[in-house]
Amino acid sequence: YQLAKNYISSGINAEYGQPENLGKNQDITTGVASKLANLVLKYDLSRDYVMHLLFEGITKRILSYLMDSSYHSKVRLSSTQKKEIDARLNDIYIPYEFSRKARSLSLVPKWKATELRLFLLYTGPIVLRDFLPPDVWLHFVELGISTRYLCNSKKMSPSRASKLKKELEVWVCRSRLLYGQTFPVYNVHMLPHLVDDHLTFGNLMQDASKQEGYCESKDLKV
Repeated sequence: YQLAKNYISSGINAEYGQPENLGKNQDITTGVASKLANLVLKYDLSRDYVMHLLFEGITKRILSYLMDSSYHSKVRLSSTQKKEIDARLNDIYIPYEFSRKARSLSLVPKWKATELRLFLLYTGPIVLRDFLPPDVWLHFVELGISTRYLCNSKKMSPSRASKLKKELEVWVCRSRLLYGQTFPVYNVHMLPHLVDDHLTFGNLMQDASKQEGYCESKDLKV
């Protein structure tokens, strides 16, 4: 939605100037329609990847299943395990390049995307290794590895992309077995399709960050 608004707003500004300069009776429908006519939703808009789909979506959902006793018992952490994991997180040195250091697991619902990214790609595989069943831990690590491919500035070859997409499809199927039938929601099912976005846009993290920055600079209200 943010990318679509970016696309449409740029067309309006280019043709008519800023919104406050528009005449009361001036029709902007034609200008917007001409922009939308060349917009192919499947290929011209990437999915809201960084914050909402992968980090605040899938990664936070995994942590919720690890923390909440109402979910699948196989992956639920005990109170003692949570405290030990928190202690390990506090012992890990976080370089200044990271704007946030992950807080306690009890505060996972309040974790920001930066904290979730740090946990998925760096600290999570280390602190969870001794507390999760091997198949659940490996499943989590596979998500982090796939994320690194998707965030690589160098595009994958078509053959490698096809293989990664199949691996992510298997990842989604296995998530149902590991976490329960209720785990695969919309964000989880969309995961394999991020490979298509990578082939179209390249580094998905960079692409999404640019769009977030554009919206902030233009103070767009969604």
